[in-house]
Amino acid sequence: HDDTQVPSSDGGGDDAADGRYAKSVRRLFERYDTDGSGALEGRELRAFMADVGLRTDGATRRAFRKLYDANGDGRLELREFERVLRALRRKQAKKDVELRAAFDRFDRDKSGAIEAHELRAVFEHFAEHSSYESRKRVFKQTVPRAAALVSTTATGGGGGGGD
Repeated sequence: HDDTQVPSSDGGGDDAADGRYAKSVRRLFERYDTDGSGALEGRELRAFMADVGLRTDGATRRAFRKLYDANGDGRLELREFERVLRALRRKQAKKDVELRAAFDRFDRDKSGAIEAHELRAVFEHFAEHSSYESRKRVFKQTVPRAAALVSTTATGGGGGGGD
């Protein structure tokens, strides 16, 4: 299930788009409803939560059900699942706006790219406004990826511009 993508539109009133959206939501729901019961519970709910990036510990699952299990039966039916997807879309849209604003802040020459001279400001800001643990986590995730990108770019293996 690690390729889970939240359907991106509810159609906005276009009947054909609304129908496609409803079908994509149902297909996604059915991928997780492995027992065909018409509701997500237990392992199914944990798999969905993990795939959309939520923690799956007991406290988080209880809070999640309290928020989205409208009828309180401890299961997530299709209608409730749709509410979750709408909330996830709103959250992603907010993150996209915040990310764009952060990018624009550091893309000082408005070239559409963060160049080396601008990257220094990113690092300085990050060093000033983040905890040691946060910096360590980002460093561990970023350095291997950056090294691989530099390696493939240097050897002509792609990864560098041209689109």
